[in-house]
Amino acid sequence: MDTKKSVMLAIDGNSLINREYYGMPQLSSSGGLHTNAVLGFVNKLIRYTAAFSPDFAAAAFDLPEPTFRHLRYPGYKASRKGMPEELAEQLPYVKEACRIFGFAVAEEAGWEADDILGTIAEKAENIEDGDTAAYIITGDRDCFQLISDGVFVLYNSNAELTKYDPQKIREQYGLEPRQLIDVKALMGDPSDEIPGVAGIGEKGALRLIAENGSLEALYKNLDAGALKLLPAAKKKLLEGREDAFLSRELAEICRSAPLKPEVFQKRREPDRGRLYDFCKSLELFSVIKKLSLSPADEQLQFEF
Repeated sequence: MDTKKSVMLAIDGNSLINREYYGMPQLSSSGGLHTNAVLGFVNKLIRYTAAFSPDFAAAAFDLPEPTFRHLRYPGYKASRKGMPEELAEQLPYVKEACRIFGFAVAEEAGWEADDILGTIAEKAENIEDGDTAAYIITGDRDCFQLISDGVFVLYNSNAELTKYDPQKIREQYGLEPRQLIDVKALMGDPSDEIPGVAGIGEKGALRLIAENGSLEALYKNLDAGALKLLPAAKKKLLEGREDAFLSRELAEICRSAPLKPEVFQKRREPDRGRLYDFCKSLELFSVIKKLSLSPADEQLQFEF
């Protein structure tokens, strides 16, 4: 853990719910509601709150409305399919679980979860006189660009969390975290349908940014004839200039999304009565057992 006094824990809700949905066996309640993603998500909330004891906590989610990236480039994520129905029906319950565990549910129309995480990272360092460390849990490497001395990414892979700080980024990529935006501008991202420069892969993009420092410097040196490249590589860069700068716009995570004040309010401990009602309603009996919840904790009947 960081030596700073306070901890902001921010979860990439969409990344985690997808991982739990596809990683957990199919489960459903007696009423026919699918519950595997909810169960997996709740177990992770238990684990993360115990491990980090966060002072502030938020879970970021995408909304279905188009974002500024879709408006800027209609091809952005154009072929991506929506959530399976069996997962979509669990999303409201996952968000309710977040609230029960004291996590603010952070979502804004027109903004992606990454932008919400970026804004949290930007503002978290100024909570409590700059004495707050922000930890972002995600399975998306795009968030590596957000890393700084006070912002860390806990990369979720194969049920393990790997901590990335600026030094680990330097060791793995040979660059500063912010330079990874320019790397993606060159190499693109097929999963998000960000074009990049045709013919430039990750290895070449890393080398070009390492040697030139930035996308602007790369093209300035290219125009000045200062790059020692094969004619074919120069041709690719010249023909892909417009796509490179467009791709950087799409790849850069926004750090100024309009977030509600509760995102930065102190986290409260889970309400055991509300949690018991929630788990009983969804028949999450393993959670009731794990946390030793009982009817004595019960308050009003849980209703969604």
